[in-house]
Amino acid sequence: MKKRLYLVILSFLMVFYSAIPVSAKNVYEHDEVKLKEKIDSYVNENRESLAGMQTAIFTKEKSLHRGYYGHSNIEDGIPMDNETVIEWGSVTKLLV
Repeated sequence: MKKRLYLVILSFLMVFYSAIPVSAKNVYEHDEVKLKEKIDSYVNENRESLAGMQTAIFTKEKSLHRGYYGHSNIEDGIPMDNETVIEWGSVTKLLV
């Protein structure tokens, strides 16, 4: 009987404490400089096959990186910028 009571109390405590939100340090530390360096490195390595690209990395709190690479119109030499409109098509799969 004692063993059963002990298990019931232990189970209750486990459920109770698992429901309490825990504030912890953010596990994902962001180094904005390293992110930009990695993206710039990728762009430089693939410049020959890259027409144009926009990147955005953000958290709930802030934008970590926004980048515009290549051209929105190669023939006219128009560079990508924050006003460039890109057709979504199937690239929406990339949004995670």
